Amino acid sequence: MKNKRALEKLQTHKNGGGVGGEGREYWQDKWDNSNLGKDKFSPYGEVRDLPHYDKPKIHKGDDIALPEGTPIPAVRDGVVVKSGWENDNNHKQGYGQRIIAKNNDDTYSDYGHMKEGSLKYQVGDKMQQGDIMGEVGSTGASTGSHLHYSEKDPDKHYIEPSDSSRQYLFDFYNDL
Repeated sequence: MKNKRALEKLQTHKNGGGVGGEGREYWQDKWDNSNLGKDKFSPYGEVRDLPHYDKPKIHKGDDIALPEGTPIPAVRDGVVVKSGWENDNNHKQGYGQRIIAKNNDDTYSDYGHMKEGSLKYQVGDKMQQGDIMGEVGSTGASTGSHLHYSEKDPDKHYIEPSDSSRQYLFDFYNDL
């Protein structure tokens, strides 16, 4: 049922940008023409085959392919509400090592597939935009080193990452 709702949402905003957003094509082109090179960005909302799943699923975040050990900045100010393995009993599941922060605007930012042992923040820690939270890795259901960045609304439903969040990550990684 959740996938059906997400598909309907995508059909409403076919460009993927939501109301007033730039859209997936804009961000894909921007990343492809950056210092990082082509094929380093996979946007929210694509229906694709994901590792460890038997059927295509909607991708609920932006993936940025980066070398293991690359720093991960906080995109917004907030408080950490989860830090550690997505599943303590199965480290190959989901986003692996991750940090979820409740942002000051009551939305959530989720940073996944972080390098094991690199998380610098624990539950309850406050962070500010630009603070280095950890490092890029390939933990969980991942086929290569990358940052999975996603956002959720105050009711914890996945939403497309905002243009301001995407721009912040683009500037940060394009300037490395």
